[in-house]
Amino acid sequence: RKNMLKNPYISDTKQALREVRSMSFSYSLDLHGHTVESARRLLTETLRSLPAEVRELEVIHGYHQGTAIREMIRSFKHPRIERKILGMNQGSTIFELKAK
Repeated sequence: RKNMLKNPYISDTKQALREVRSMSFSYSLDLHGHTVESARRLLTETLRSLPAEVRELEVIHGYHQGTAIREMIRSFKHPRIERKILGMNQGSTIFELKAK
């Protein structure tokens, strides 16, 4: 008896879903231990080198050791940044990124 529910495209669909899941649409950058200047350089280089598919960058800057890096991050400007999200976690800021 034939399986009437069998979809001839299901293997292709499953493969496509696996490929999408393996792609990274978000990226995290930890700036603990950096000075403001080294954090700025690393952030600039990271934004420049991220693939176009990455649409979100979580910048982990901490908050227990002072606010200098956090303030630099929150006032940072770059053509790739569409908007900044200040969440409940005071130690990180999320950048929504424009497609390249």
